[in-house]
Amino acid sequence: MTPPESRKWLFLLVGVDAMIILAVTLIGFAMHERSLAGGRWLSTFLPLAAAWAGIAIPLGLYKYEITRQPRQIWRVLLAAFFAGPLAALLRSFWVPGVIIPVFAWVLIATTASGMGVWRLILAFASARKA
Repeated sequence: MTPPESRKWLFLLVGVDAMIILAVTLIGFAMHERSLAGGRWLSTFLPLAAAWAGIAIPLGLYKYEITRQPRQIWRVLLAAFFAGPLAALLRSFWVPGVIIPVFAWVLIATTASGMGVWRLILAFASARKA
């Protein structure tokens, strides 16, 4: 893969990952009938985005060779498993209070679902194209 192509791939991965994290956040706020007007949604979005990036990068989830293989989906699920609790911890620094374990589990489940579906679609599409 040439450098311009690899940059496009990286921008695609980062961009869609950010949209998935935003969707997880906004759906969560909608489910709890919370307003988006005050920017409180950022207290979930930013910690989840930081946690995801911090876990996904070492797991190779932004490498072309890994992300185009459907059998590597375990990396996405593992990243979500660790990113959810880390995001809950980071969020607790922003919104003081107790870390609610159920919130961490919901972050794990929703992040794994959203990222898992999108990354599987990408992997199958790119494997088929090759």
